[in-house]
Amino acid sequence: MEALLGTYVMGIGEAEAFSERLKRELHALDAANVHAILESQPLVDEVLQGVEAAISCADDMDDWLGMFNVKL
Repeated sequence: MEALLGTYVMGIGEAEAFSERLKRELHALDAANVHAILESQPLVDEVLQGVEAAISCADDMDDWLGMFNVKL
């Protein structure tokens, strides 16, 4: 981020162009990160385990909320 800011001299009217450039840079970095994760099977497995754990917690929360709703 510092390198990007250091190479760009922003005038008053250039804020929108700078914002668009940052968005493009962010999208490129996100795409590279997702691609790198997808190439690594252990990371994919870890993410899937995290998603499954989150789903389990959400299901448990739904059950608890259902019980509290009945009691209320």
